[in-house]
Amino acid sequence: MIITKAVSRFARNLLDCIGYIEELSNLNPPVRVFFEQEGLDTSVQTSGIILFVLAMVAEEESHMKSEAMLLSLEWRFSRGRFLTPALFGYDKIEVPDGFGGKRKMLDINPQEAKVVKWMYAMLLNGSTPEEIAGVLTELQIPTGGRRKDGSPNTNWMPGGLVSLMRNERYCGDVLARKTYTPNFKDHKAKKNCGKKNKYFQADHHEAIVTRAVWNAAQRILNSRRFGHEGSYLPMQIIDKGVLAGFISMNRSWAGFDTEDYYRASQIAMGLLDEDLEDDLENEYLPDGGHRLAGLIDDHGISQIARELTEAEQQIRDQVQDSGCGRCGHRSC
Repeated sequence: MIITKAVSRFARNLLDCIGYIEELSNLNPPVRVFFEQEGLDTSVQTSGIILFVLAMVAEEESHMKSEAMLLSLEWRFSRGRFLTPALFGYDKIEVPDGFGGKRKMLDINPQEAKVVKWMYAMLLNGSTPEEIAGVLTELQIPTGGRRKDGSPNTNWMPGGLVSLMRNERYCGDVLARKTYTPNFKDHKAKKNCGKKNKYFQADHHEAIVTRAVWNAAQRILNSRRFGHEGSYLPMQIIDKGVLAGFISMNRSWAGFDTEDYYRASQIAMGLLDEDLEDDLENEYLPDGGHRLAGLIDDHGISQIARELTEAEQQIRDQVQDSGCGRCGHRSC
């Protein structure tokens, strides 16, 4: 016999609950389950229908709790209260939140920050993630994780290194809700490709690398998907000679997208009175090296990035045509 407190503690999924009960009852010898709170014994023949109803209630209870948690996260993110997971290069510290409590913040770890700066410098100078990971492993630099025996892990993997360098927190920004859980039953996380709100806050904490360095690294990593290997290739507008106004392109470089070239063309034709280099270095590219598409919320600290409705898209187009509602700058 298995004695458990309640049906909701045994399983929060109707199919799982019924399946486990049946699997246990088919063992030799059979194993019965007793639920203390409901006073239910699966060895009794009349317990089947009661268990089915109670399992349904437990599943709905789990669903409601999941929805409440999602609403809580949505509320917190929309007000700039982000989760603070451990991150190589930073320590987590507690600071007063202004409401009598404390909140966790990222504080730069000097020794690990040197390694982070070196990673980005090597990538921008033409080293591959495989080469960078190999050097770190050879130097026995701890990754911040632990092996099964509890000893520090010093084995750097290229994929893990790329994930680190993709993290926008290294340039001081935060992008929340990169993943979401579509199904509360299996709790499997899925990449958020516009199905849920994303919340972004620039200059959330002290940066380890500048935004210009971080943006260049993202463009290199994006270009590597198409086979490019080498250092960063800046975009340039030819300002004199017979090709004045043209933009130099390298067909092996895929670090810039169509919007980058479109904006450069507008600057070259004098339609935008802006500096191309400054624009490319300081824009926000937190979503895998891509811009956020969305609306700035009422709090002014976070930006929603999701699939916009037709009405929202019209509002966004109007804002872009007239300039930023906060500072009047067209490129915000």
